[in-house]
Amino acid sequence: MNTLAYILLLLPGICLANRWKLDGSCSQYGNEAIETAFEQAIELAENALDVLEHLYGPEQRIQKMVKHILGDDGDLSDKVEMAKNVFRDVSRYEKTPYPFLGPPFWENTDVVIYCDSSNYEEVTSSSGNQVHRNKAIGAIVSQPNWHNFELCYAPNPEAGSLPMSITTPSDWFDAKGYIDATDLWARTGGVGEPPKKRDFARTRDNKPNTMDMCTWFLAKNKKEDWPGIGDELIEKVQEPSFVSGLQGDEKPIDTLSTTLGPTFLHEVSHIPTTASFAYS
Repeated sequence: MNTLAYILLLLPGICLANRWKLDGSCSQYGNEAIETAFEQAIELAENALDVLEHLYGPEQRIQKMVKHILGDDGDLSDKVEMAKNVFRDVSRYEKTPYPFLGPPFWENTDVVIYCDSSNYEEVTSSSGNQVHRNKAIGAIVSQPNWHNFELCYAPNPEAGSLPMSITTPSDWFDAKGYIDATDLWARTGGVGEPPKKRDFARTRDNKPNTMDMCTWFLAKNKKEDWPGIGDELIEKVQEPSFVSGLQGDEKPIDTLSTTLGPTFLHEVSHIPTTASFAYS
């Protein structure tokens, strides 16, 4: 085999599974723990898809649980199919990071995970204002969205509602066009299907999706020795001593949903793919 043929075999385009990688900024927290959590996210998606495809019909307890989560209405079957598509798409990701991922061979389903703000640079806009740019995607971050990134990467964030992570799809989204179309649809009586966000998005080839893991959230998980969903954690959150320490409206399930694996599952579901679309 000549050198060119060997290189072609290594090109990302021939990889059937979707790919992801950790940025070097994540090494400060320990790559192995974060990689394990991403693998768990994919396994959660695989398990959920298996339940919906094989147990949702015959098992009444599964039906009851799904109806409780998705709502028991006329659109339930459509919601179940949408959920299956999302889990199926997440299941397509490799369980281990792809070491050769990078320009110019990005695909618009690739994901890069950042653990600090190094992917953003301050630039001057055409109107002369200072704005921030996502370097991997090449897109300007709106000022309201940039505030979320400031909260995400604040070294000592104030108590309150803070993002755990932020995913930025590589696709370009015409927000103004979507808002104008939705407004027109409403003003003309709301006849027919409302505008769909996917109709106002355009694929940016050779650009990855970016996922920012927030400083406080990673520090919290590291301090707690990277808890993952398993029998030990499920038993722990049911103990009276644990339940009595919950604050306000917190429920035991909140502890499960704010571990790293389920967070990755949630974030990856925002990535546009061929089968389901993040904006739909």
